[in-house]
Amino acid sequence: MLNRTNGSCLRSLLVGASLLMAACSSKTESGPVDFQLYMKETEATIAAGKYSEALDRCLWFHEHSRTASGMGGVRLSFALSDWKKLADLYPPAQEAMVKTRDDTMAKLETGGADAALFQDLAALNRTLNQEQATIDDFLLLAKARPTDAERFWQLSDDVIFAYKRYDIARDYIGDVQREYAKLLDQRGMLVNAGQKDAAGSARLTQYADDTFARKVLQLIGFAVATNNKDGAKKLADEAETVVPDTRYALALGN
Repeated sequence: MLNRTNGSCLRSLLVGASLLMAACSSKTESGPVDFQLYMKETEATIAAGKYSEALDRCLWFHEHSRTASGMGGVRLSFALSDWKKLADLYPPAQEAMVKTRDDTMAKLETGGADAALFQDLAALNRTLNQEQATIDDFLLLAKARPTDAERFWQLSDDVIFAYKRYDIARDYIGDVQREYAKLLDQRGMLVNAGQKDAAGSARLTQYADDTFARKVLQLIGFAVATNNKDGAKKLADEAETVVPDTRYALALGN
């Protein structure tokens, strides 16, 4: 009969073996994992009702695709979406996602302003339909690690603006025109980068314009909410000459 310690070790070995087998099924003949194929196989595993195996695969992918080329966006969007589909069918998958989110927060509390980890945290909160928790996490981290507060702000400002927490934003935004100048510079860098790649130029320019407009709208909303209507109007007028958008005028509340 196995004692408790040996039983625990055996269970750990079995879990590890199942994760290794899942990974191996998506390896090419030359060895590296084909992460796109791996995701398709995970979807098929969920569709086949093999929920325990699918959970192992979701956990393995979340960890091992972290540094895989071209997987950054996929890992925190489509892959988490597959995991959420599984979680809606299989409660242990929901529990595992919550634990992964909590473990990520614990690492952030002790490990400094790790951008990748905070992006993981925000994406997991979003997938769990607990996006507002990202604001709470930001406040906790900013208090626990004040020297990293500005870094965490840059990683969570979209959610903070989405929930109109201008009381928080006020501590990190000084002059709105200075912030607008930063947005202009960021757009310029993206557009210039796109010009070096003819195939992706239009797509990158569109992304740059969409991001610029979205961020300007956040600034206009902040300026209006803090009774800086002249500043808001100036932002709207200047942004209209760069990336025209009818939403600027609407955001002024006129």
